[in-house]
Amino acid sequence: MFKGTISRILNRLRKLAILLILIPILTAAIAYIYESRQPVTYSAEAQVELGNFENEGLTDPRKVQKIVQSDAFLNNINAGNKLNETNEAIKQRLTVETSETKTVTLQYQSEDKKKAEAVLSAVVDGFIARSDDLFQRKYNFIKNQVDAVKEIETTTEQVKQQEFIRENEFLLQFDYKKNQIVEDVQVSQDPHSPLSRAIFGLIIGIMVSIIILILPEIFRSYEE
Repeated sequence: MFKGTISRILNRLRKLAILLILIPILTAAIAYIYESRQPVTYSAEAQVELGNFENEGLTDPRKVQKIVQSDAFLNNINAGNKLNETNEAIKQRLTVETSETKTVTLQYQSEDKKKAEAVLSAVVDGFIARSDDLFQRKYNFIKNQVDAVKEIETTTEQVKQQEFIRENEFLLQFDYKKNQIVEDVQVSQDPHSPLSRAIFGLIIGIMVSIIILILPEIFRSYEE
């Protein structure tokens, strides 16, 4: 039975040799041509380390994506930078990756290298500007409170006064931190290899040829 199976497969190989050789060549050629015609995609990427100034919206990694993809935020950066991109287009191409630390990675993809860099730069700069503004207002508010308390002359509440000053000065000096860019916007070309795709197509074609050779034997075994 085994010899008969081998004999039939070899006989089928002789009859279909040209077809079985052409299939891998055709699949490799199709894969190569298809990949060659695909537009090149560029990815702009930047990293932001989130600080701490008692604002969950701007310092919580899970909420950053919601902020930078909001229409209000995108309208603002579009108006200031003339990006010529709709909000929906930016939302589709902009991704925010979070990590276990307070670092977020922002990425924007485009077929235009300059646009990828321009859009992500506008997003990052807009986010930092917004967070810096809020940080400074909170910082100034607390500092003004501390300065005001220092000017108050008291004997009965002196302990509480000094405690308030110490706690808030410590807060401003050691606890309050701005959001900051740790990796500036960098643009890279996404992997685009027609040759690799052709090799993949060749492997698929070889597999198809093998299936053509052995499939009739599988059906034969079921019939028997």
